[in-house]
Amino acid sequence: MFMDDKEVNYYSPKLKNIFLLIMCLFFIAFSILLSIVAYNEGDYGMSIIGAVLGVTFIVLFVMGLNKLWNPGPYLTLTKEELIINASARNPIHIAWEDIKGFSIYKKNYNKILGVILYDEEKYRNQMSSKMRKFYAMNSVMNMPLYNIAYGQVSRKDRDHLLHELNVRAGKDTQENESL
Repeated sequence: MFMDDKEVNYYSPKLKNIFLLIMCLFFIAFSILLSIVAYNEGDYGMSIIGAVLGVTFIVLFVMGLNKLWNPGPYLTLTKEELIINASARNPIHIAWEDIKGFSIYKKNYNKILGVILYDEEKYRNQMSSKMRKFYAMNSVMNMPLYNIAYGQVSRKDRDHLLHELNVRAGKDTQENESL
């Protein structure tokens, strides 16, 4: 079902994101409780750890809420390009002719679809300096510059996504355990 001139959008699974938000709330409550109990017992080190964990999960919760409230797609496939984080403030636009192929691998129990580019430097130079530092770890770990979190595509759309990516880029997807 390839639509050569049509845009195809793929969305994050809402139910999964709601579940993750509930888990964040649980960990926020646990962290606050840990911090209060430890403080009352005089264990200030554990109290600080609880507070840091609480702040971390609050930040994750806010990020999750932003993702849930954003009705836009995670991925957009157009005739000209692949757009990752399409609804984000700084989406990543990759032209189909610059894509060498795709590689599916697992990292920390997450399935990831790596986008292998002919010239990574062309796209690295388009990143902000902050993003370049963040993605520098991908080079160190021998991972592609750009990746699609397979779990951020609704389960019912995953096979269709692989088919569309391969047809539009004219490439094969390789299954790897690690890159």
